[in-house]
Amino acid sequence: MHRTGNLWWGLLLIALGVMFLFDNMNMLDFGDVIRTYWPALLVLWGVSILLSRSRVSLASSGGGTVSSPSKAGGVRDVFNDRNDNPDTEHVSYSAVFGDLSLHVMSTNFKGGTVSTVFGDTMIDLSSATLADGENMLKLSGTFGDARLMLAPSMPYAISARSLFGAIQAAGQKRDGFSSSLELQSPEYASALKKVRIEATAVFGDITFTR
Repeated sequence: MHRTGNLWWGLLLIALGVMFLFDNMNMLDFGDVIRTYWPALLVLWGVSILLSRSRVSLASSGGGTVSSPSKAGGVRDVFNDRNDNPDTEHVSYSAVFGDLSLHVMSTNFKGGTVSTVFGDTMIDLSSATLADGENMLKLSGTFGDARLMLAPSMPYAISARSLFGAIQAAGQKRDGFSSSLELQSPEYASALKKVRIEATAVFGDITFTR
């Protein structure tokens, strides 16, 4: 537990040092970064608490994987890579350590939330059928890349931000520090079934393919 605490404080000091350096070089506004990304600090703090409690639980139970089912066809898996084929209307997944891969098979998909701390995320919506109206899917990651695959005919709107990483979608690319990209497919405004995707990353790339 002591080593885990040192890890989080070390990462925090590195991140703060990099931001102060960029601020001195007039490459960013440190105050604006803190206002925008302060939740990431809470995430890291919460993860350190979670890991310390998880280790105590594992020690008392003789080992095993720490995971629990969600109410929306998802799971919270702390240590392992995970591959799932959810067929529920909503997805709700969170992972602390490990990659997360979802091939959504829902015939009435209404969106959901997916979050990772240390690990890559891959979400495949190419086989999903959207529910009527606008369906919201929110993705967030701290350390790791995110990739989202859409069906060729699926109407979409994208709002993506990455503090340290690149964003790619529909032939467009944004990279560098604090990159962002917002766009929508031509048919989005008039579509009866569509998906709105909000994706954020602290350290990692975000890629959309269709």
